[in-house]
Amino acid sequence: MTVWYTDDKDGFITKGRKILFFKNYLDFKNYCIENRIICEENEVSFDIDWLIHWYVSNSEEINEKEMLDIWNIFTDLAYSIDEHFLEDQDSYNQVYSKLFYGDNLPTINKSGKIYTPDWSEEEIEEVRAVMKNGVELFERSIQIVN
Repeated sequence: MTVWYTDDKDGFITKGRKILFFKNYLDFKNYCIENRIICEENEVSFDIDWLIHWYVSNSEEINEKEMLDIWNIFTDLAYSIDEHFLEDQDSYNQVYSKLFYGDNLPTINKSGKIYTPDWSEEEIEEVRAVMKNGVELFERSIQIVN
């Protein structure tokens, strides 16, 4: 588990450009107390193994909600450690928009009609590249707290 915060710019608690991960809840809670961090116990999670399987298997199925959430987490992670993330490139705006609108958030999609994007092979490969880059960023940026 880790500490993710929301502010004008969302991010993660870091130490030396590494995201702090705690092996258990007690260590996590003690860190928050020692560092005077007010932690709301809201769980935000994603299955990185599912994501790795998705891009390694060359699946063409896109889960807009899951991938949008993960994309945003990777963006916050990159911001937190002051590193570049592949999705920052303007060329990825179109696929991000398709994920965003394909999530059909009630605050955005007020029509009640469900939008289901059609994904080209090229767009799927762009999503795959972003997700692969995000996993690599994640793997090199974590620090397990003992």
